[in-house]
Amino acid sequence: MEKKIVVSAEEEKLISPSAIEQIKLKEAGSKVPKKEKSIKRPWRGIFNWWFSVKKMTYVDESKEKCEIYMDGKKFDIPQVKDKLTAAIKKQEQAIKQKNFLDAFYNHIWVTYRTGFTSITKNIKLPKKSYYVSDSGWGCMIRAGQMLLSNCLIAHNFPAGDFSIELVTKDEKARFKYLTVLKSIMDNLSGISAAFSIGNIVELGIEYGRKPGEWYGPSMIVQIFEQLNAKYKPFPGLNIVTFPEGVIYQSKIFKASFEEKDKKWVPTIVFIGYRLGLEKINPEYFPAVIRMMNYPGWVGLVGGQGKGALYFVGHQDSQLIFLDPHVTQQAVATIEDLWEEHLTYHYSIPLKLPLSELDTCLSYGFYLRTYNDYELFASQISIEAKKESTFVQIFEKEPVYTNIDPIREEEVEIGGEGKKEVFLIYQPSNYYFIQKKKKKKKKKVLC
Repeated sequence: MEKKIVVSAEEEKLISPSAIEQIKLKEAGSKVPKKEKSIKRPWRGIFNWWFSVKKMTYVDESKEKCEIYMDGKKFDIPQVKDKLTAAIKKQEQAIKQKNFLDAFYNHIWVTYRTGFTSITKNIKLPKKSYYVSDSGWGCMIRAGQMLLSNCLIAHNFPAGDFSIELVTKDEKARFKYLTVLKSIMDNLSGISAAFSIGNIVELGIEYGRKPGEWYGPSMIVQIFEQLNAKYKPFPGLNIVTFPEGVIYQSKIFKASFEEKDKKWVPTIVFIGYRLGLEKINPEYFPAVIRMMNYPGWVGLVGGQGKGALYFVGHQDSQLIFLDPHVTQQAVATIEDLWEEHLTYHYSIPLKLPLSELDTCLSYGFYLRTYNDYELFASQISIEAKKESTFVQIFEKEPVYTNIDPIREEEVEIGGEGKKEVFLIYQPSNYYFIQKKKKKKKKKVLC
C-alpha cells in the first residue's frame, strides 16, 4: 500500500502551490499531468530537500543551554532540568525564545511573485516570450535578494536597531526600510528598483542565462555588483565580489577607499565557493560554520539540488534558513508597499542539516567601517591557516603578463556545431583560458 503524504496547513505555506497540487492528485489516485522539463527540475529539487527540513527546537536535555547563532549573535535558551527552579527557568526560556523569534522575523523574506509586469518586454530574444511570474525558476534570484536586502538593512540602520516594531512607530525608520523594499520591487525597473528581477534578468543574459533559467550563487552576487555600479541606488555603498572564493585585499581597498580624502566607504563583500562536485567534503563542515560566526556576516545563499535557500544562522550542525518557494502576488505600486510590507517577513524558522547543503554557495559580509574590515580580514587570515579549510586570502591579485599560451583548443559551443578557439595558459600550477579573438578571461560560475 502506498504511503499517504500528509501535509499540514503550516507546511503548505512552505511548499510551492504546484507541489501541493501534485500531492493532492496523487492521494486522489489521479494522474499527475506531465510538465515541461524546465518546470519539473525545480520541483524535484525542492521535494528532495523538503524531507530533510526540521522545525526549530529549543530543548536539548544534554546541555545546560540551547545555543543558537544568528547574524553573528548568540542566543542562549536555558533548559529546564531542576524542578526547584522550573518556574523561573521556564519564564526565562520563554523570554529568550521570543527574543530569538523576533530577531528571525525581522529578516527580509523574498519569495516567488506572480502578476508583475512582464520582465522580458524590453529584452531582445530570438523567440518572444512574456514572464509575469518567476515561480519554479527564480528561487536563487529571490534567495540572493534576501541576502542583499538584509545587507542593505544593516547599511540603513547603523545602530543595528532595525525591527518591525520600530518602522511601525518611526516615520524616518519606515522610509529607510521602504527604500530597501523598493530596490527589489518587481513592478519597477531601471534606477527606480536597481535590484529588481527585471534588471537581474536583463543583465543575466550577458552571463548566458535566459529568462526562466536557473542562476547560481556566484552568478547572482556578481550581477548585484554590476547593478550597484550601474545605478548606485545607495550612495556611499560599494559591493565587491570574489566569485571563485579567493579574497584579494587590494580589490577591497580599491573599492572601499575614496580617491580624494581616502575615507572608508561602507562595503558589502560577497564570496562564492564551490566545495566539491556533488557533496561537500565533511572535512569542510567546521569551516562552513566558523565562517557564519565571523564579524560582519549577514547570510549565506545556497540550497540543495535546484532549491535555493537563504541561511541566517545555525544550531549545532543544523542551518537555519528562510525559504523563497512560496508564490505571492506582486506588489502593484510604491504606494502599496507599506500596506503589503508584512509579506516580506516570515515567522517560522526551519533547519537543514549541513550535510544536505549543496556544494555551491555564497557568503555575504557587511563592513561599515575600516575597523570592521580589519576584524574581518584578521579572522579570515586566521581561518586560511587552519587545516581542512577552503578559505584563501592574499594581499594582491596575480598579474598575468608576458605569458605565452601552452596550446589552443577548439571547443564546440551550444551543441549546434558552432566552434570557437580558446587559448590555454598555465602561469604557475593552475590553468586559465581565453577566447582567442576577444582576449577575455572566461568566467567559471556556479
